[in-house]
Amino acid sequence: QNGLTYQMTIDSLQDVAGNPVTGLSLSFGYYIPIAYKKSDLVVNELLADPEPVVGLPPAEFVEIFNRSKDSLWLRNWSITDGSSIGILPDQWLSPGAYALITSSSSSSIFNSSIVLPVTNFPTLNNSGDLLVIRDALGTVIDSLHYSASWYGDPDKAQGGWSLERTQPDSISTASRFWSASMNASGGTPGQP
Repeated sequence: QNGLTYQMTIDSLQDVAGNPVTGLSLSFGYYIPIAYKKSDLVVNELLADPEPVVGLPPAEFVEIFNRSKDSLWLRNWSITDGSSIGILPDQWLSPGAYALITSSSSSSIFNSSIVLPVTNFPTLNNSGDLLVIRDALGTVIDSLHYSASWYGDPDKAQGGWSLERTQPDSISTASRFWSASMNASGGTPGQP
C-alpha cells in the first residue's frame, strides 16, 4: 500500500553450501509518486491566541487533515503566512489522519499522535491571517484567510480557544464552516 513501511524477514533458508541463513531483516518503504491536488489536505483547526490558557498547551498550532484516499508524503511541504515560511519534516500522513504543525520549541508540550515541529513556524495573528500550505513542488494545496470574527463568541475570541472547521470534509473556507471549539479544554488538536 502506498506510503507504508514494510518489514521483510528471511528465516530457515540455506545458502548454496547448505549453511543456514536466519534472522535477516529488511525494512523498506513503498512509495508511488502521485500528483497532489488542491484540498487533498486542509487546515482543520488552529489556535492563534493561546492565552489565557483554558486547557490547551500555551502555544500556537495549526491542525491539518488528510481528506484524500492516499497517504501524503509531507517532506518539504511548507506553511506560510506571507512573512515567514516553515518547512514540514519528513512525515507520511495516512488517509483520514490529523497532524499538528507547531514551532519546534513547542512540539514537546502537545499530546498528539503526529506533531510536526517546524523551525520557522509562522506567527498566527490573533485578529486574522492568511495561511497557505504548499506541497514540495510549490503547488498550493490549501489556503485559509481566517478572522477572529469566526469565533462567533466574544469571550472565546479573547484567547485560549481554537477555531475549528465544522465540516472537515468540506473544502470551503467560508466563515460559516468555522467556529470556536466546543471542547471544554479549548480545542481538539490532533483529533476529530
